[in-house]
Amino acid sequence: MVKRSVLLTVQLVVFVPLFAAFVFCAWTAWSRYNLQYNEMERYFNDEQVAVYQEQALEIYMFISVILFLAVAFLAGLIIKTIRFKPKI
Repeated sequence: MVKRSVLLTVQLVVFVPLFAAFVFCAWTAWSRYNLQYNEMERYFNDEQVAVYQEQALEIYMFISVILFLAVAFLAGLIIKTIRFKPKI
C-alpha cells in the first residue's frame, strides 16, 4: 500500500500546475471577455498589432470550466487524503 505522505506529495505536485493552468485560462478568458469587439466579432490591438477573434472566448471559457472541475476534484482528493485515518 502507498504511504499517505507519498500520495499527498504526488497529489500536490499535480495540483500546483493544474491550478496555475486554470488561473491562466480564466484570466485570459476574463481579459478577452472585456474587450470591445466590432460588428465582425474582432478586436484590433494597436500596441501588439494583433487581431483577436471573439470565437476564441468560448474556447477559453470551456477550458477554464474543465480545469476548474479538475482542480476541485483534486482538492477534494487532497482533503480526503489529509483526513484519512487508517484502521488499526
